[in-house]
Order: sequence, then C-alpha cells, then structure tokens
Amino acid sequence: MFQGFYICFDAMKKSFLVGCRRCIGLDGCFLKGVSKGQLLVAVCKDGNNQMLPLAWAVVEVENKFTWAWFVKLLKEDLQLGDGTDLTIISDMQKGLEIAITDHLPNVEHKMCARHILANWSKRWRGLERKKCFWRCARSTFEAELKDNISYMKRLGNNIVDHLLYYNPERWSKLYFNFTSKCDVVDNNMAECFNSWILAARHKTIITMLEEIRVKMMKRIGQMREFCNTWICDISPMAMKVLQDNTAKSMKCSIEWNSDTGYEVLHGPYRHVVDIQRQICSCRV
Repeated sequence: MFQGFYICFDAMKKSFLVGCRRCIGLDGCFLKGVSKGQLLVAVCKDGNNQMLPLAWAVVEVENKFTWAWFVKLLKEDLQLGDGTDLTIISDMQKGLEIAITDHLPNVEHKMCARHILANWSKRWRGLERKKCFWRCARSTFEAELKDNISYMKRLGNNIVDHLLYYNPERWSKLYFNFTSKCDVVDNNMAECFNSWILAARHKTIITMLEEIRVKMMKRIGQMREFCNTWICDISPMAMKVLQDNTAKSMKCSIEWNSDTGYEVLHGPYRHVVDIQRQICSCRV
C-alpha cells in the first residue's frame, strides 16, 4: 500500500546550508488528477530573494502524522537541530503545529499574514481595512503598531477584537526576531511553488514527480547562469533593497551623539541607531 514519497535533492540541501536565510515556508496542496492525495512542500528564498524549493512529499492525507514524518525528514536533511535560529512560516495546516512543536521545539513559528487576512476579511471587507491590516502586519515597533490599531478602530465596531483573535505575535513583524534576516510576513514562496507546478498536479503521481524533477533541473541550471550575469558580488534584489532604503533615508533627519550612536527622526517617530552593535530601535 502506498503511504508516502519524499524528495530532497542534494543541490537544494547545499544551497540552503551555504547561501539562504534560515526561513522556511511549509504548505500543503491537493493533487488534482486521478490519484488523489496531497503534496507537502518546504520552500525558502535564495540569496536573490527568489523561490528556492527545498523538499516535497506526496502523502495520502494532511494530518499530524504525515506532517511529523515530513518535518522529521526535513530536519535531518537540512541539519535544523532543535530549530534554534530558524523561522518557519505556515498557514493553519492540520497537525503541523504539533509536528513542529515535537521536532523543532525552539523554532520561531510565524503564521502567514495573507491567510490571516483571508479569514478576517470574510467579515470585514473593504480596501481601507485591507490596507490597514497590512500596515499592522508590517509594523516593526510598538508605537507604530499602536497607531495603526487605533486607526483601525475607527473602521468598524469590534473590528480590532476580531483581528486580535489571531495572536499578533504570530503575524506582526513587531514580534519577530532578527536571526533569519528575512522580513516576509506571508507564505507566498510556498504558494508560488504550488502555482509553478499546477499543471503537474493534474497528473498521476509518478508523472507528476518526474515533471517536477525536470522543472527543478532546468531551474537550477538557469539560476547558475543568472549568477554569471551579476555585475558585482551583491545580488540584484539585494542591491535594489539597498537603493530603495537609501532613497527613503533622504527623508530622515539624523543627529550624531559624538560616539557610535545616532538619533533618527522619521516622520512622527524618533529612533536610536547604534552603529557598533548594528541595531536600531525601529527594528526594520
């Protein structure tokens, strides 16, 4: 009887261990062909902030046992240890919470903000409410989150109570740690992989896995060729982030404390930057 099939290529292991942020998105999606079941996937972002699939597995159903099996194998392949200095982003998958607690007890487990929004907006619709939610999700310091929540209170009675039903410590950047160096608040990297293999998911299991293998083989080759086009050692996306932040810094007022610290005024907020310790109270 078929129970499950797990795949993690050696190239993916090496890529994660030597060049990727320690932030992994986990997700499950349905197979749409004659062979019913589900595909569990683990995806991270590479040095250029692009999707990098790490592992995937075909299982009969998504539950705590199949997720525990998948997480255990992933832990061994990627040398995750007890989850220290690792971040995992997921939706509200059945049984995944238990599997992560059992096998990666020290991991930081984020919830996908887009998934939270989809559930919350069933009752609270509207573009302005949606924008305010994303401002709350991307708030990086306490005063900013409080201001965004105060504004949201004016958009409906009990609207904030229904939002805070979903623990903000799991989906707002204010509460995330720095170790993964990854500022995503959603699980789009896993969703992108699911969309990328959508056509293959309509086929039988062996044919589907073979198509995914070929797609991955081609992608690995394309990414290696792409690296040869870089004009410097910094990836294009990282350079774009640096340029965007440089442009934003032009709107800041900066005062030096005659040592290693600076006081930065950005809009209504005032922050302290310590160059020596490489920290800023804005936490961005």
